[in-house]
Amino acid sequence: MIVGIGIDVARIGQFVDALNDPATRFLSTHFTPGELAYARAQAHGDAARHLAARYAAKEAVIKAGGRAEGLGPRDRQVDFREIEVINTAAGAPGLVFHGVVADAIARMGVRRSHLSLSHEEDLAIAMVILES
Repeated sequence: MIVGIGIDVARIGQFVDALNDPATRFLSTHFTPGELAYARAQAHGDAARHLAARYAAKEAVIKAGGRAEGLGPRDRQVDFREIEVINTAAGAPGLVFHGVVADAIARMGVRRSHLSLSHEEDLAIAMVILES
């Protein structure tokens, strides 16, 4: 049974700016070391595109979990690093939850999550389905 659906769009250009600004803390406060390493290791060197899609995924999780205490859109204290976008062995995107977010997801009865990412020109989009 579906217990939450979320979708979000992010502008890739904003992530280009963050990557080019050595003084920004945005990347280290919103992405795990694994996510940053993955984005920076891409052969075509387009880290911003991958980070924008992952950021959209994190926002989509927050929207999908809107009814869970500690995860809803009004809970701006969500640690974005507790929502981690990974790649499966087959290369498909997936989600791993940590800490307070993992607790909120468990309280919702979520047993599976589904993630779709896409990007085109200056936009990245993510859709998340949480399933019990």
